Amino acid sequence: MAGELQRPIIGYGRTADIYRWSATEVLKLYHADRPPDLVDREWHSAQRVQALGLPVPAVVGQRRVDGRRGLIYRYMAGPTMLQQFGKTPWRVLGLTRRFAELHAAIHQHTVADLPSQREHYADLIRQTTAISNTTSAAALAVLESLPDGTQLCHGDFHPDQIILTPQGPVIIDWLTACRGNPLADVALTALILEVGNPPAGRISGLLVRPARSIARSRYLHWYATITGADREQLAAWQLPIAVVRLSGNFPGEAARLLSLIGKLEAQHAVYTRRKGR
Repeated sequence: MAGELQRPIIGYGRTADIYRWSATEVLKLYHADRPPDLVDREWHSAQRVQALGLPVPAVVGQRRVDGRRGLIYRYMAGPTMLQQFGKTPWRVLGLTRRFAELHAAIHQHTVADLPSQREHYADLIRQTTAISNTTSAAALAVLESLPDGTQLCHGDFHPDQIILTPQGPVIIDWLTACRGNPLADVALTALILEVGNPPAGRISGLLVRPARSIARSRYLHWYATITGADREQLAAWQLPIAVVRLSGNFPGEAARLLSLIGKLEAQHAVYTRRKGR
């Protein structure tokens, strides 16, 4: 019903908008141009991670409004971690440690019934038109050479995906959840922290550059400390992950990503030649 959309909108996104549905619920309403199977995918993923006992909002139903499909979640009160960075930048060290702990907690779980990270990333690399066939082939070759996995991966983990409620942090937006290698998930998060542009109003422009550098460095430090992750193995994921991120066409990122991809491809070519000797 059209009248239902008169409810307060509390969030905007590339995929969906968030409405305050009731005192205890929100509606994540997908944009009309999005494939309908995305709703089914998120419904399944949200139920799956909820069953694992992770700190996530409960998904309680589906709804169709004006031809658009959406999911109803329990309302989680509080700022996102990114908003908290902006409000209390002196807390960045403690917040990034908690951020890393949450990501490590996700990766402790194995799943068999979520999409394959490797297959999804390979598809995205093949579909990316902003790079040459040679670059695409190099990214695919690196991806194929790296170990697969069955761990739960968020697929879009960054500080704006964590709501700091009075009861503790809650991880949102599980549309991109998949089974795969945690280091690929970490490499993507590190890249988002490096090149991602925060939504307007989340954090002062004066804080973006130093916040990026500090948050990325401390996040990687704490994740490696908590899990024992090998930093060299993590670095090996950079080329395919950069191409995957480029495929998303995020505003303001293309130039930096293309420059980074060029450097990573050159490094890969040098390594391949040395290995072939």
